[in-house]
Amino acid sequence: MKNLLFTWPEIGQNPLWYVATVAALAGIAAYFRFLWWLAALVALLWGGWLLWQMFAVEETLPATPLPTQRQLDQARRYQQQISRLLAGTRRSQAQRQRLVAQIALWLEAIEELAGYLAALQANAVIQSDLATVPEAMRALEAQLEATGDAALRLELARAVRHRRDHWAALAGVQRLTQQAHLHIDNTVAMLGTITSQLLAEQATHQVADYSRLSGEVDEATRRLQDQLEALREVKLGVFA
Repeated sequence: MKNLLFTWPEIGQNPLWYVATVAALAGIAAYFRFLWWLAALVALLWGGWLLWQMFAVEETLPATPLPTQRQLDQARRYQQQISRLLAGTRRSQAQRQRLVAQIALWLEAIEELAGYLAALQANAVIQSDLATVPEAMRALEAQLEATGDAALRLELARAVRHRRDHWAALAGVQRLTQQAHLHIDNTVAMLGTITSQLLAEQATHQVADYSRLSGEVDEATRRLQDQLEALREVKLGVFA
């Protein structure tokens, strides 16, 4: 019987319950006209609350892009599978441990990079500036073109220059963000390739080229560290 019970949040947030309840009250009010005010009041209050709930949920959606989180989860699964596969290879323990440690360092860099992306996405000032600065810059440029007053033109020219500098900085942040997403995507693809190579080694009893794999992981980690260093130089306050 417990499963047949409904709580107010379950009912109140369901538009179907809202429509059914209002329709039922409207039907009752058609026969008992003195109850029309009750149907109208329920429709107004419940409908307003339902709309508020819908917009409130939208405002609290997670800032981190879902594809990035899925990619991180997939990268961790690859890491676990690679560790298991390496444990069953015929290579020396030193080689296996080195590659496992390299991949762990690689994943740490990827997770730190994802953290920077999440901070950028959650920075309300940056997101607002990305939306408003281009329009503000165009408005100032239009004013500069339209005015003939020398003193005003001087001030407008200065304002336009500041806006352009601001937009150039924002464009740099966008470029770094796009590069970071590509680095994460490439990392997941490379981890998948390494996993496939180790699976093939297990199936065919051929020994994988560990020195090449180790070199590729080192190079990928170095590129990630360079990307992280560039992001650390972005002065956003949220990274302090």
